Amino acid sequence: MPDDAVKPDHARAGRLSGDPELAELRRAALQLARRLGSYGVGRADEIGAELEAGSEDLIRDGRRLLHELRERVAKVEARVEHAVRDHPGQALAGLLGIVGFGLILGLILRRKE
Repeated sequence: MPDDAVKPDHARAGRLSGDPELAELRRAALQLARRLGSYGVGRADEIGAELEAGSEDLIRDGRRLLHELRERVAKVEARVEHAVRDHPGQALAGLLGIVGFGLILGLILRRKE
């Protein structure tokens, strides 16, 4: 019967803890864990900086696009206003046509229910 099978677990652990190869392996594992931890922290900082720079670019582009959209809407609004002022009869006829179409469509849909 082997010696290890007879000895209790704490006796076997005591013998292994004094093993220099096992101690060296533990030190190497701890050193590896520390290096991986520091690498992970450094990498997380790099990723955070990249995300921050990317979000700033995205915000800047969004603001630029919003400004361009506001300018386009203002131009369209000015054109519509000038068209209505220049041709008020046509604008009123168009508005009445839209309202009339809506009323007729509403009556048709109401009838089917």
